[in-house]
Amino acid sequence: MRLIKLRSPFSGARPKQEAQTERVSGGGQRSPAERQARGPSAWPLEHRLLWLAVIALTVGALLFGPAASFMLTLSGAGPAVNAALAFLFVMLLWLMRRHYEIIDKQREEFLGRAERLEKSYDAIVPVLLRTAVDFRDPRTAEQSARISELTAMLARHMGLRQQNLRDITLAATLHDVGRLGMAEAALSKPGSLSDEERTEIREHPRMGYEILKGIDFMQGFLKGAAEIIYAHHERYDGTGYPQGLAGEKIPLGARIFALVDTYDAVTSQRPYRRARSHDEAVQEIEGQVSTQFDPAVVAAFLKANEQGLIQRANHERLEIDEPRAGS
Repeated sequence: MRLIKLRSPFSGARPKQEAQTERVSGGGQRSPAERQARGPSAWPLEHRLLWLAVIALTVGALLFGPAASFMLTLSGAGPAVNAALAFLFVMLLWLMRRHYEIIDKQREEFLGRAERLEKSYDAIVPVLLRTAVDFRDPRTAEQSARISELTAMLARHMGLRQQNLRDITLAATLHDVGRLGMAEAALSKPGSLSDEERTEIREHPRMGYEILKGIDFMQGFLKGAAEIIYAHHERYDGTGYPQGLAGEKIPLGARIFALVDTYDAVTSQRPYRRARSHDEAVQEIEGQVSTQFDPAVVAAFLKANEQGLIQRANHERLEIDEPRAGS
């Protein structure tokens, strides 16, 4: 006597006691009760209907041809046969529709979970990186907030799409993340830099790119921001660093950010110079068209300035200290 484990592919999960091995006689015959328990009558209703529909359509296709089987216009068949086949065909369509509805629902649930995960990642990663940078140099926190706000405003003014807006805003927030890989002496030195220190400073865009690239496990989520950070010190005429890109080879987000970064630097107080006025910063930007800055970005900046958007977005500027007499 042999032990054989049997399971119908349509039966799904069965209770443990029903999954026990069955004893089969030497001739391989089972009792009528056993055959009924294991046959189609024990399958779920949807599986039985699907099985009947498949059998009916297959027989119809063999006897009368595929077209006749599916169009249910069997030559010589009685009304009862046509009605039965029509019913089974409709049931097959209903089961197929039901199957795809379940798949669509599962797909929507999966996409919803993926979207929530991406939003969480979008919120957490920049905060962690920004916190690390600000912890090392607290003065950069306010600067990054100003630049991020002004960059996003100018990008919207130029009609960038939502994905590009996210990339450029994230890049503006994390543009100096490459400083994490630099020596403190070069960052905090109040006077002029040596050639070696200047070379190290010029590597921070590349370092920032490598940092974001190294933590981007969400299949390109940070890719756009990383490319902007890599190119945010390039110049439109090709004399920038670290890659020496020129013109439209520089990502648009980097071209926008470079202008905003310069505006913020000119109007900010520095240990080695006083902050200049808004009008002075605008004049300097106009003087760098086609050399440092993209003409199209400058035109958008000037138009936004005429509408008062630049100063409005830059509402948290530090007050400009006038030089004291005798200084």
